[in-house]
Amino acid sequence: MELKTKLFTSMKTMQPSRQMKRLLAYSFALCTFLTTFACREQSATPTPDSSTISAADYRAMRVSFSSLEGDWWLTTYQNAPLPQHLQNKAWLRLEKQSADMLRMGGVGFPNHFGGTFRLDETKGLVVLTDGIVQTLIAGSEEQMKAESRYFDKLQKAKSFEVTANGQLKIYSGDKGNPATEVIVFTKK
Repeated sequence: MELKTKLFTSMKTMQPSRQMKRLLAYSFALCTFLTTFACREQSATPTPDSSTISAADYRAMRVSFSSLEGDWWLTTYQNAPLPQHLQNKAWLRLEKQSADMLRMGGVGFPNHFGGTFRLDETKGLVVLTDGIVQTLIAGSEEQMKAESRYFDKLQKAKSFEVTANGQLKIYSGDKGNPATEVIVFTKK
């Protein structure tokens, strides 16, 4: 009984260490910052880009814009394919926000991400100026490089098409330019 009393008394008088207080304060500040950042309203201004798309490409995208909703696996890239073991590991979810906006989210390789695509009559498919917001989870060097490339190509999205076999192709530049990387997705 005496041991229980001593233990209880010593626990009541324990004070958190300075390091623990600092850690709690930093954790609270970080959570507050992340919550504020993640919940802020998205800007409707597209990323600056001087190039334009053709009226025919815009009409084709407008017709199939609503068909983009859903979950898509990142299958590969057309110009520099993903290694086999990284295919179908990252995915993209698109949800309609309005007639010309889709909220995007998903998983890169180790990280979750989000953002907004907007269909613009002159610029095509653009990611809004807030860009892609992502968590900061570390992965292998290969995963981090693959994810950086994925986010970079999504950020540069200019146009898309849904092929006859149901693949989603997002072009990260001018569609007719052979140097433009094409991100290839299949429906989940």
